[in-house]
Amino acid sequence: MMHLPASVRVYLCTSACDMRRSFDGLHALVTQSMQLDAFGGHLFVFSNRRRDRIKILYCIRPIGDFFRRTNGLSCRIWRGNM
Repeated sequence: MMHLPASVRVYLCTSACDMRRSFDGLHALVTQSMQLDAFGGHLFVFSNRRRDRIKILYCIRPIGDFFRRTNGLSCRIWRGNM
């Protein structure tokens, strides 16, 4: 279980997303399409066309090895079925 501070917002992408996207693809979607800062400490939720699968993107500034690093990003993706 993940405990989040009260200041964390959850953003839901209303358009269908390609579930094959990686950290970089989802980060680009947040910064370009949603025009938000992915490193704000917020959660970004994406779903597929049928709305039966989700991905949650959570990015922070690079501080440790717990999060996978890709091109300077420190991100974690949670996947799940609805």
